[in-house]
Amino acid sequence: MKRNAVYVWILLLLAFVSCDQMEGLFDKEKNETENLCAVLEATTVPQAVVESFNTNFPGMAVVTWFDKDGIGFCALFIKDNQETIAQFDLTGVLVKTEVDVEQEGEHNDAQNEENGCECETTDDKD
Repeated sequence: MKRNAVYVWILLLLAFVSCDQMEGLFDKEKNETENLCAVLEATTVPQAVVESFNTNFPGMAVVTWFDKDGIGFCALFIKDNQETIAQFDLTGVLVKTEVDVEQEGEHNDAQNEENGCECETTDDKD
């Protein structure tokens, strides 16, 4: 009987440790914060990308440029009082836009992509 009790305690201990280690894997906000795209100086963004932004969003000003995993660029800007992200490929073609509808720094897009870095700010608005 004591032997079974020891086995039960060992199994419970292993389950507790495993759950504790797995906790962070499912924390979406923590994972996104750790996978933010690199911020770029505006002068390092190719002219074709800047011109495409200006053509697609006339009168808008970029707040922050991001390097999207070396496959493109993202521009963070304010449109209609909402943070908006425009993603461009390396040649300046507009790939998609995302709007921060809840003003929490998390941008929603129709494609719901989970791959690659996040072109988002780390500002907490809570």
